[in-house]
Amino acid sequence: MTLIRENVSVEGDLNKIASAKEDEVTTLVIFELPFRLHLEGNYKVRYNGMDVEVGIGKNYNIDRVRKYLEGTFVKAEKGDLYGDKWGRFAFNTMEVRFPKRIIDENLEHPERFYGPSAVSSFSTEPEKTEQPRIGESRSLIKRACRDIVNRIIDSYRLTVEDYFVKPVNSSTDIPQIRIIFLMNNEKIASVVYDTVDCAFAVGGIPNISTNDEKRLNELLLVDGPIPFDQLLMMNARYFLFDEDFRTAVLTACNALEIFIFQKLYKKFEQKKYGEPLINHLLHRLEINLMLGDLFKLATSIKISKENNTLWEKWKETNKLRNDIAHPRKTEIRVTVSEAKKAIETINELMLYCEEKLK
Repeated sequence: MTLIRENVSVEGDLNKIASAKEDEVTTLVIFELPFRLHLEGNYKVRYNGMDVEVGIGKNYNIDRVRKYLEGTFVKAEKGDLYGDKWGRFAFNTMEVRFPKRIIDENLEHPERFYGPSAVSSFSTEPEKTEQPRIGESRSLIKRACRDIVNRIIDSYRLTVEDYFVKPVNSSTDIPQIRIIFLMNNEKIASVVYDTVDCAFAVGGIPNISTNDEKRLNELLLVDGPIPFDQLLMMNARYFLFDEDFRTAVLTACNALEIFIFQKLYKKFEQKKYGEPLINHLLHRLEINLMLGDLFKLATSIKISKENNTLWEKWKETNKLRNDIAHPRKTEIRVTVSEAKKAIETINELMLYCEEKLK
């Protein structure tokens, strides 16, 4: 568990927000990312069945950077923090507008988290109060903001096939958020979470081309998560670059297993097999069974006969995967050429299966 200390500052009438109907409230969240996204602009993100408006703007905050640099969490050169020619460091300010009320339990029921004396602090009086809390962040709003940031990052990775970009690992990577609750466009209350101790994420996203912007916006509006198999393939290429060859092979094989399972499930649904039969067919989750007999059942094609070259390359890749996952004597070593060939084979196999399972 990551232990953090949060200062929670409250202004306004939270009781009115908590008692209002969910769709009578708009939740505006403003926060600063401790890294750079070169994606300035306005976006719509489909999240949990609602359209969320997101604005990303460039911000320079030298004081916050200096604060982190003086701490123990980061050792980095100026270039890693995207300093400009005047020595300023680039951050991003994000504004996320949820079309309904999203409120944390500690704000609805402050006495459970801060004690009975805190209840009066959440009254209609416009006075400000600070209540420290120690423990793991349970903020639904922070997690929602983290998920939306990662949705944008994952959509970007998929759009431009950039495997260097990593998602935000924890809601504590977002040091401070300001939440404004609106009713009829009027500010009723506001809350600031300020994380005193947090990990500092160094990194950023390169510029995106104009040609990729349309694809990025399409992915952001998909109702549901980014295809996990595609994200795993991105991770496999990153591990290859990072010279973690065993993990690269295992990650790519996991991506293939998820991919073929989902494709076969949809194909059997098209064939009207019914859920009990489909679950029976796929319950073993054995990759060679799915690529062999079950693929033939779905398509009337035996890969080993129609494309023996591809099948032999897969057999070699699968043997490498098994040797890594189940070493008999000593830890197996994987070379860069072996890992690269395995990833290329799996990518080729996924493209082949995609075409045949349409």
